[in-house]
Amino acid sequence: MIFLQKAWVRVIVSLLAGGFATEIMHITTGDPNRPMSTNFTLAFGLIVFIVLTYLVKNKGNK
Repeated sequence: MIFLQKAWVRVIVSLLAGGFATEIMHITTGDPNRPMSTNFTLAFGLIVFIVLTYLVKNKGNK
């Protein structure tokens, strides 16, 4: 978890996780490859980034 202390690593991990979560959601719901609805990749990425930042901050305080 030491590599997650760098902000740019957390950004890349969160964007990848957000894209992965969005693709899994589209696959499980049966949406086409190019859905015309809202793309939640950045929203999921932001949530993952906030969670990772929270975990790193709490791990550093202990």
